[in-house]
Amino acid sequence: MADFDTNPTSLYSIKGIVILDQDGNRVVAKYYDRNTFGTVKEQKAFEKSLFSKTSRNTSADIVLLDGVTCLYRSNVDLYFYVLGSTRENELFLDATLTCLYDAVSVVLRKNVEKKALVDAMDTVMLIIDEICDEGIIMETDAQAVVQRSALKSDEVSFSDQSVSQLGFSFIESANNNSNGRSSRKSANERMNTAKARRGRRAGNPEEDEEDDDTVSKMITEFTKCDLPSLRDYISDKDSSKFEKQLENLEEKEFPKWMIYLASGFNILLHGIGSKRQILTDFEKELSQYTYLRVDARKDGLNMKALLNAINENMNLNCPVKRSQTTISWARAIKRKMHGQQLILLIDNIEAPDWSISVTKDFRNDQEALCELLENRESVKLIATVDHINSTFIWNSRQVASLFFVHITVNTFEIPLQELMTGDSRLLGLDSRSNQSVHTMSSLDAFWKSLASNSQKLFRLFFQMYFDAKKPVKFWDLFNAAKDDFIASTDSALRTQLVEFKDHRVLKWTRGDDGNDQLSGIVELKLVTEFLESKNMPLDEKRDE
Repeated sequence: MADFDTNPTSLYSIKGIVILDQDGNRVVAKYYDRNTFGTVKEQKAFEKSLFSKTSRNTSADIVLLDGVTCLYRSNVDLYFYVLGSTRENELFLDATLTCLYDAVSVVLRKNVEKKALVDAMDTVMLIIDEICDEGIIMETDAQAVVQRSALKSDEVSFSDQSVSQLGFSFIESANNNSNGRSSRKSANERMNTAKARRGRRAGNPEEDEEDDDTVSKMITEFTKCDLPSLRDYISDKDSSKFEKQLENLEEKEFPKWMIYLASGFNILLHGIGSKRQILTDFEKELSQYTYLRVDARKDGLNMKALLNAINENMNLNCPVKRSQTTISWARAIKRKMHGQQLILLIDNIEAPDWSISVTKDFRNDQEALCELLENRESVKLIATVDHINSTFIWNSRQVASLFFVHITVNTFEIPLQELMTGDSRLLGLDSRSNQSVHTMSSLDAFWKSLASNSQKLFRLFFQMYFDAKKPVKFWDLFNAAKDDFIASTDSALRTQLVEFKDHRVLKWTRGDDGNDQLSGIVELKLVTEFLESKNMPLDEKRDE
């Protein structure tokens, strides 16, 4: 039970968030202290008293009512209230109120009125949930709250967008107008033009087209990156200190971690730098156990993919049923795992697909993970995050069920693998576009992460794809790969192709006959030049 009044160290700070109209009627209300506001009748009575005391008081923005500290702010026909206990720091409450008002103002395009708020009620509810979770303040930055509320950037006015939002808008504008006229302005002129757009009214297509051209050139220059040189530079850095740290962990800490797992705890590693190599070394300790490692940063790897992998690899015979939720599927898998044990290793569990979304599916995924981990005898978890506050992606009840032991490990290692995984404009990858735009640098980064057999498979697939000029059937590719001693089983081939798919080298679809088909999504010219640079050119028999 949340403790708002007696425990001075409690994180529970907010008793409630209320928005009333000019007549004192409720528009939005969320109460977190069930002891003080247990019933709707009590809530309504309190709101009536609160409105009568604040609606006529224009000289102050804070009142004490029935043992509750109330900060409020009004605009036109709306009154915003944040409620806290008498011992609560008023500055915290004021920061929460300011964040709430500013975020709502951005969403409503500064038209903070009852009608506009009711029209955007779903987004306003998301904003309140992002700011406060069960009475715990989660965020006081209005721009961050708006971004997390799944609000499209074009729905926010230009003057209200943050720097990151403006950058995204520039990039989208450039992608949509890449065929425009070129501009020969200097760097200072380009910056002045970009600033001038902010104050100019829309309605001149020629000026807009010229500005979009300017933005396109700015982005093209910005995204030039010699990734191989960057990777070589990072690889040449002295890592002797990190190697000594790994040796110390293996000797002194790894045995303790095993005891934590055996005692029913889960482990959360946080700290500065990449912790990927630490998990790799810790896998040696788990060699005699059943474990599954997941890179949460890879595109498409979410809770459903994890449950599917558990079901297949442990032969549970528990596939997802039609219209079955992720939570119920996790519950069914948990029951099937009775008597078996699995250790999950999740790299970067705070990755976008696992943390920043606020959709219903994401909430279900959170609950599904907690549901799976409730079976502490069967499922153990070792996860990594960059910062200890990343645990705020779960609410207090979920954190309690996860049963984490927090361990600080500062490696100070540059997270190169994390940067190269998933979306990266520096690599030319963008999931928002209809097709993936690769560069020689991005293919080179992908190539060096492949084993020799996978490199041969890369050439074989594109040879077959460009020769046939149509999607390649999976079993045709398997027979060819088997003849060339690239893959001995279909499961091994599928594992290799999944990595190709994750890096947007190919697209995996199902044909009319029900068989899997593979299509390349990298252009012929680029593949040809790239393979020639690797001394593995495509055969000349294909017709370009």
